[in-house]
Amino acid sequence: MCIRDRRWGDWVPSREVMSSMMGRVVRGIHDNRDNQTGYIMAFPYNESNYFENPDYVTSWVTHGLLEASLAGEALALPLLRAHFDWFDYDMEKLPQLLPPSGGPKTAWQRDSHGHSGWPAPIPWNTIQMSHGHQVYLILQGIIHHTRVALSPVGIARDVQVAAELYTERWWLEQLAARNLSAIWERHFYPHNYEVTALEAYLDLYVLTGDELFLNGVKGGWEMLRAHWLHPGGSFALNEAIPYPPDSFFLTRQATGETCGSVFWIKLNQRFQSLFPRESVKYTDEIERSIYNVLMANAAPEGSTMGNRYFTGMHKYKAAPGNISTCCEGQGTRLYASLPEYIYSTPSSGESTQLWINLFTASKFCTRGSSPICVEQQTQFPMSGAVRLLASCNAPSSELFIRIPGWATGIVQLSISDPAGTRTIKAQPGTLASIQLSKGNASIDFVLPMKLVAHEYTGFEQLAAGPRFAMRYGPVLLAVTGPWDEQSDCSVITLPKGDSPENPESWMLPIGEKPLHFRYAGYEWRPYFDVDVEGGLERFTTYPVVLTQQW
Repeated sequence: MCIRDRRWGDWVPSREVMSSMMGRVVRGIHDNRDNQTGYIMAFPYNESNYFENPDYVTSWVTHGLLEASLAGEALALPLLRAHFDWFDYDMEKLPQLLPPSGGPKTAWQRDSHGHSGWPAPIPWNTIQMSHGHQVYLILQGIIHHTRVALSPVGIARDVQVAAELYTERWWLEQLAARNLSAIWERHFYPHNYEVTALEAYLDLYVLTGDELFLNGVKGGWEMLRAHWLHPGGSFALNEAIPYPPDSFFLTRQATGETCGSVFWIKLNQRFQSLFPRESVKYTDEIERSIYNVLMANAAPEGSTMGNRYFTGMHKYKAAPGNISTCCEGQGTRLYASLPEYIYSTPSSGESTQLWINLFTASKFCTRGSSPICVEQQTQFPMSGAVRLLASCNAPSSELFIRIPGWATGIVQLSISDPAGTRTIKAQPGTLASIQLSKGNASIDFVLPMKLVAHEYTGFEQLAAGPRFAMRYGPVLLAVTGPWDEQSDCSVITLPKGDSPENPESWMLPIGEKPLHFRYAGYEWRPYFDVDVEGGLERFTTYPVVLTQQW
């Protein structure tokens, strides 16, 4: 995918160059490991209980080596197994690494509104904790054990450590009860990194069958989606500062950390795999996060910068960085994994089923003796028109085509194959199931899109009037044009009879520029194409929109 050109194509160095670079990293880890213990992390043994080492650092190395293994690096899995044998069996005082039931015993305060959820203003290293961490980041650590447990070198001990020492059942019970405090007042440090723990707990459901894991993660998913996601899918939840439900800060506090959206995509991918017949709502989340966060936070084409830390929604975006922040690393991880979100197949056995999840020009074939091959021809999201060219040599092959929840009407799919020509209809938010005849087939359809307004309900209301974000299909729009200095925002006034809630009646398409709209002196275009350099083009995703009363 070329991030700046918005096309899914060749945007990185050649496979050979990337493979060589990856190989050097893996061999470097191998050559510097402790031969006696198998220890591979780039920090001293005696710091394994401190800082972010047992959680954050170990998780990232684990992610990297597992992906390297999938790419053919033979050394990767043995390196991980040896290290986790040390972690699981040999690390001194392993139980003291993690907190007891009930969470950490730390000092907390409440603000003037009675909200808790952040530590007392005293030096962090003077807080007496009942666990081995100097920084309580268990959220970031559990996933290294569940990912290894699910890998070809996973063993029962990995599951035991994750289930008995990393699992916080008290928190899962709060999540399962849909207790909003479990999200934004969670001890220690409410943060979008909670999502990486939800990923791991869903893994533990797969590994153990314990329903509390599933119920807790479903509760967390529902609450986060309803109360902490902007219309574009970015997170209104960051560390160290309280983010009450529906606060949706735009400028007063940082918003839209890239890491959170990467974890959100990975969590929804897990749900998509576990519940393929219910996958549309999870894929909808993946799609809007890719377009409105990851693409929007990418550096301009040709830049030596990485991606942005936060998803600025008002006035200016931040400049992209290259100082090895968490968001640069997780963004890179996500960009490299983009192709895996387009299609999916059942997790076991030879597949005669294929899910079409995302729409982009691409080709894919399933594995096995009776593969299904598909080519997508589309300019999505610039156009909703999609043509699928499919072929199969098994008469029982089946396609499941996602009809997005944002589609604004029934979708009619025209199918032509050796059995003849037929048409089926599918509702938004469903899967269109198509039985393929042996041979070649073509499937044509149009995903209907229109402008949709989202009124801002967060804490940064303006005296000038109500604020509205605009979306077209899955794409969040941003507006540029005249700026009201008093309210520090664009203030748009409509004639009597027009309504902010019905933008189709007054936002006009701009000629040959897809996803561009105008009204008076204002222009809306995709948020991912606004202020790409960062700090050079003033915009807002939430202009004030008023209607004249006379």
